[in-house]
Amino acid sequence: MEVIQGLNIVGSSTYIKTDDFVIYVAKNPFWADCNTNELIAKVKGANAIAVNMVDAEDSKYFQVKIFKYLIRTIYDKMKSGQSITLVCNKGQSRSASVALLFMAVIGEISNESYRKAKAEFLSYYPDYSPGIGISSFLDKTWKLFFTKNN
Repeated sequence: MEVIQGLNIVGSSTYIKTDDFVIYVAKNPFWADCNTNELIAKVKGANAIAVNMVDAEDSKYFQVKIFKYLIRTIYDKMKSGQSITLVCNKGQSRSASVALLFMAVIGEISNESYRKAKAEFLSYYPDYSPGIGISSFLDKTWKLFFTKNN
């Protein structure tokens, strides 16, 4: 589903066919297929990357640097005219959380707080249902994404 022009969210546990740049925000099967120890890997033979991210219940399993990298990647790809498709297994938590954060960073929705951004994002993407770990992570680290020198 397109949440803003050029930014799509998809739930899938298989690779998708699209001309978009794809970010698979899921360990299995996408990142695991890359056979690497890096947290972010190029998907062989595709215009895509895969991120080692599970929808863990504990916020300690999420990293600010990974989210900042994804936001920067989305911004750069969209600036160059590419559309982006974010994929996680259900399209409700990880991929949607990345989209929410990106939209807050570019000013499409509020960046005042995660709670306020989430409320606004739901009008763009009613299927947003973040896991407790990613929701807690974004709530605790929200301001780190909106400080100078990012």
